[in-house]
Amino acid sequence: MPRTPGTRRAPLVAAGATLCATALLGGTAGLAYAGDAGIGPDTAVTEDRAGAENRAVAEDNGIADMSASEISAKAREAVRGARSLHIRMSMDGATEPDDARSVDLAVDRDGNCAGTVGYAGSGGNFEIIKQGEDIWLKPDSAWWRANFGAEAAEDTAQFEGKHLQGSTADEELADVAEVCDLSEYVDAVDEGLGADSLKKGEEKTVSDTKAIELTGTDDGADVTVAVATDGKPYPVEVTRSGSEAEEATLDFDQPVPSNTPPAAQSERWPER
Repeated sequence: MPRTPGTRRAPLVAAGATLCATALLGGTAGLAYAGDAGIGPDTAVTEDRAGAENRAVAEDNGIADMSASEISAKAREAVRGARSLHIRMSMDGATEPDDARSVDLAVDRDGNCAGTVGYAGSGGNFEIIKQGEDIWLKPDSAWWRANFGAEAAEDTAQFEGKHLQGSTADEELADVAEVCDLSEYVDAVDEGLGADSLKKGEEKTVSDTKAIELTGTDDGADVTVAVATDGKPYPVEVTRSGSEAEEATLDFDQPVPSNTPPAAQSERWPER
């Protein structure tokens, strides 16, 4: 049994809360699902291509002719009915080690997820795979140091290149697994669509999806939401300006990769 690292937990506990608070927006970091588990760029390309093909045959949904408030209402209704979401986020205003700076996650209504989370400064990053109550976490050394202190170096050397397997029955892993809660992202996107004084903007194309922009303000920052004009009126891109600039691309109703790491590439999450 691997020896348990130290007890510093602030960034660990904050993982889910930080992401959920900033989930409205994000960036275009490359998909980095656990490649050695068969979940990697090739999988992502296949799914993104499938999504693109679905969008290619989607019909005009008519929202481009609606008012800003009508478009917002349609988009909010679509988001609340989504089965899953692949979100790519970047947050330029993140500066502290417990602030999420980049996120690339696929999540669904069942709480399954796969992807990566990166933190600002020396906060490090981790890969996460969650299927049901089972979790595989692959942190880098910086994440270990940020969460458990320098004394964790000896303990974490044995985990190098491996996933740590556990379940949501573990309090610490349950905290991290908050990043897999689709409802938090849906609520955040819904909030963005409720920005003050929304106005119709320009038509544009986001990742081969035709869309129309809605612009408004939220807490003094300019917010722009691009809503698909073909197929379901999902928001496909969100940006926020200001000192805490954020940007996100969103892809709904694509399956979460279900591959999990083999036993040879896994260690049990340390018990306390």
